[in-house]
Amino acid sequence: MMMRKAVFERNDMHWMYFLSLEQDLIALARSIEFAEPNFNVFSIECTRLLLAACSEVDVVMKLLATPHSMKEPKKVANLGECRELLAGRYSIISEASVSIPRHGLRLTPWASWKDGKQPAWWGGYNEVKHRRAEHYAQATLFNVLNAIAGLLVALMLYLRQIKSVDIIMPATLLLRPYYLQGSYCISPDGHLIDLRPEHFRNEDEI
Repeated sequence: MMMRKAVFERNDMHWMYFLSLEQDLIALARSIEFAEPNFNVFSIECTRLLLAACSEVDVVMKLLATPHSMKEPKKVANLGECRELLAGRYSIISEASVSIPRHGLRLTPWASWKDGKQPAWWGGYNEVKHRRAEHYAQATLFNVLNAIAGLLVALMLYLRQIKSVDIIMPATLLLRPYYLQGSYCISPDGHLIDLRPEHFRNEDEI
């Protein structure tokens, strides 16, 4: 049986936007240590990153969910509908974790989908977006880290399921997808992310 040629993707617009957010996150680490005692720290910069990351989560999740919509024309209204359409099809969403090795952190941004609930960071985003004067303190480091990690998980599925991409370049610098049942991995040389199941490896082997 002949194996198909790997599909490479460079500079996908959603991927490049994620990388720009990751660069902002790296800059944020110069002023706020990414550690549990600081998870409740909030700031204007955290607000900006939370709003930007969650807005893009909304876009990418709708791209993933829309093909499964039974509506005519196909349309998905919100993240609640995305959860109804995707949670059963892609159980790996709720199981996926993203690590930040530089800071010794591992996040499971979509774990609450297993219980049929939206993530706490998404609730925080909506509070900040619609009632910022009352809920400015929801723009926390914890919510920002999980929102950007959640975007990374959504992008990995989008690239594989919607665009049929095997390898995405350039690679992440700070965040690493940890375990998605063989869906993708970071290459040992750090130059690409490989989404082919046969190339899966545990983070400890990298």
